[in-house]
Amino acid sequence: MSDEIKINEGKILIVDDTPENIDVLNNLLNNYKRIIALNGNDALKILEKGQKPDLILLDVIMPGIDGFETCKKIKENPKTSDIPVIFMTSLDDTVNKVKGFEVGAVDYVTKPFEPLELLKRVETHLKITKLQNELKNQNQILEQKVEERTKELREMNLELKEAKEKAEASDKLKGEFLAQISHEIRTPLNAIVSLSSLLIVDFADEENEELTELLNGIKTGIDRITRTVDLILNYSDIINNTYVFSPTTVNVNKLVNENVNLLRDLAKNKNLELNIIEQSDLTVENVDPNSVRIITKNIIENAIIFTDKGKIDVILKEENGKKIFECIDTGRGISKEYLPKIFEPFTQEEQGYTRSVDGNGLGLPLAKAHCDLNKITLEIDTEKGKGSTFRLIFP
Repeated sequence: MSDEIKINEGKILIVDDTPENIDVLNNLLNNYKRIIALNGNDALKILEKGQKPDLILLDVIMPGIDGFETCKKIKENPKTSDIPVIFMTSLDDTVNKVKGFEVGAVDYVTKPFEPLELLKRVETHLKITKLQNELKNQNQILEQKVEERTKELREMNLELKEAKEKAEASDKLKGEFLAQISHEIRTPLNAIVSLSSLLIVDFADEENEELTELLNGIKTGIDRITRTVDLILNYSDIINNTYVFSPTTVNVNKLVNENVNLLRDLAKNKNLELNIIEQSDLTVENVDPNSVRIITKNIIENAIIFTDKGKIDVILKEENGKKIFECIDTGRGISKEYLPKIFEPFTQEEQGYTRSVDGNGLGLPLAKAHCDLNKITLEIDTEKGKGSTFRLIFP
């Protein structure tokens, strides 16, 4: 075995004016690094020179400044205030012990020293100091990381704010452009609608299938353009925040019946049944009637467009105290992949010129925007190839 003595972690400053005590402490603590001071002034000078121990063993009764005054000065100095001080004293009275703790000592040992007790107290306080230093370092590292992360988050928030502002500006510009174009289309479109209506009336009695088919084609095309223009104008009102929101008490049945009657020809042209089932009289407070009209019309129209055969049932009911509108179709349904994108404007599950269904992808986004405006819950149950149920739950 090696005779080398293992040096423990920790540096101890021993302050005592009695050589015999110093010899005893040197022998007891020979496994630690030690610094010796013969009085309080010497101890303070050692500390001022930057030699910072991990623990101070401080005699109470010494010439010059005593241990209490020395400890007080150590604790008043920010550079040394965190060093633990253990008093060494022959004074066994409570008053002096209390005074020692008052000036900042963490512990005391009584002379003559009990070796095992002294070693254990030193070991304990060095461990505490080590843990405190480790904790302090960890806190500093954590604070630095928090500061760095906070800076990153500030920069990210700034980038997000700028991106949001750009997106809002882009949406506003897009909305203004769409509104301007739609108004430009509306003027000649009104003239075409009037003229085509006159033509249809004038030639209603003509037994000319080709002419009738042509006029019906014109009407269908005009209706499609009119729906598109209406959707664009309504959507531009939403994204430009120009929509006039006027909440009141609304008879939902009346508005839904108007929409169903308006869309019967669209369903009839596709040989679809369009049924309205009124189980309850839905009178709803604090909603905008025009919003309810837009929401229900777009949902029913969407069901007709994406249903190739079968039927669309529109149901008005009360269930568990909730007032509910449901539109159930036997249409194409929506895939799980596309469902999260269903309320994104100008999108459809089928894209490009080869898609099998006409539309501009604004109907459902517009309906959802008006639902949010009125705090109406919009739920969708759907299965690809089997159909969909759109459900409105009124507030």
